[in-house]
Amino acid sequence: MQQPDWNVLPFGYSTPQAQERLAILMEDERTILVDIRYSTKSVRKPEWSGEALQQRYGNRYLWIRDLGNENFFNGGDIKIHDKDQGIPRLMKGIERGYKLIMLCTCQRYDTCHRRTVVEMLCSQMPGVKVMRPELPAGEGGNAYMQREWTEQPGKIACLSIAQPFCSGIIEGKKSIELRTWGTHYRGIIALHAGSKWYGGVDLSKSTFRAEAHQIRAIREAVQRLGTSREIADYPTGSIIGMARLVQCRRFVSLEEYESLRPAHQGSTEWDERDYGWWFEDVVKLEEPVKVRGYLGLFGVDRGLSPTILYLMK
Repeated sequence: MQQPDWNVLPFGYSTPQAQERLAILMEDERTILVDIRYSTKSVRKPEWSGEALQQRYGNRYLWIRDLGNENFFNGGDIKIHDKDQGIPRLMKGIERGYKLIMLCTCQRYDTCHRRTVVEMLCSQMPGVKVMRPELPAGEGGNAYMQREWTEQPGKIACLSIAQPFCSGIIEGKKSIELRTWGTHYRGIIALHAGSKWYGGVDLSKSTFRAEAHQIRAIREAVQRLGTSREIADYPTGSIIGMARLVQCRRFVSLEEYESLRPAHQGSTEWDERDYGWWFEDVVKLEEPVKVRGYLGLFGVDRGLSPTILYLMK
């Protein structure tokens, strides 16, 4: 069995774009979402309740209450409910070759009980591979990805964007992509339509139960973009075009953000931490090329499409 590049990934759903990031991570069928909250209820964000996650991921969602923090609601010191019962369950999953996403609410890893659980696990299972956050919370970065790109032989940089926004860029309906993180890279980039739609919704599976607010958000996005209302017109899980990334920076003011709304098609208010990714010279591929997407910037083969080869000459 091929060894995974990581075994455990601590994940706080209060971080920016958590649904989109989790959806990409869960595309790997050997990944298990391990909920280590003491309670799985979520009044403010019902999409993160245990019931909603169970509906979304089925038997790949696992709640281990024994690893919950008993003092989460009263603000006391971290107290793991029953580590002697919980930690062995994590170890068993890792031994069977699964990747474990360790879910909790908190944005900050360094003060969350996730860190305590990880330290307990590592003490009993030396050598476990932990994908650790690289940035402190509040810096607008997604820690579980590669944010920069360096030239690699035979490879080209690629960015995964949820539908309908990826098709919106390809069709010239928007030219600026909004992200919570930035990059110094400038140049040719492949545009990948993620397998999940905006909000982490998988419209390709009839068994998937989306929340009403998720479907409403997708419909509003399609209406803003002025793109097709037919699901079949939106490729997913594929590279569908190429573009040139010419600028990536934060917006200088609320006035600039609002003046550029027709270009970025954002539905939310300005967040000064957000980055705009400016695309030019957008080209649509003759046919979508099926490729697995990843977080951040990732490499794909230049020879995947004649259009890519032509543009890279």
